[in-house]
Amino acid sequence: MTIIDVFGDAVKIGLGALIAGVFSHLNSKKNHEHDLRKSKESHFLALQADLKTKCVAFSEMSSRIVHKYRFITIDDASEDFSAYRQIYCEIQIIGSHVLQAATNKTFNSVIKFASLNKNYTEPEHGHNESEKLILANKDISKFLGCAQQEVLKSYNHE
Repeated sequence: MTIIDVFGDAVKIGLGALIAGVFSHLNSKKNHEHDLRKSKESHFLALQADLKTKCVAFSEMSSRIVHKYRFITIDDASEDFSAYRQIYCEIQIIGSHVLQAATNKTFNSVIKFASLNKNYTEPEHGHNESEKLILANKDISKFLGCAQQEVLKSYNHE
């Protein structure tokens, strides 16, 4: 075995190790990207499930407040108002801009209706009350449509 043979074997071993290292690095990078994508998708799906729960609760509370305060006026310090405001704020934090706008519109129309002084006896007031009731129910329906689109979004891994 000559020095050239030893040198040739060393080069072959070195190149083999280099090739193995490059492929190992590429494989590791690909696995890391896959794990990261799976983690992001899992996080997205958890947020969607949480948002769905909050949207259902907000919709149910909106309807309940409209029906409960049909003939009485809501008190800003009531537990109903506090719980309703809390679920509203939670959706505002995690929802898209479109869902935030629909939630805001629904919240405002439901509170405007529930805050009306129901003991007022002027004829125009009854008409105003009916309009606010109809508007609140329409906004709840629109919110539900917007929420449905939001929670049915699929994960986009771009």
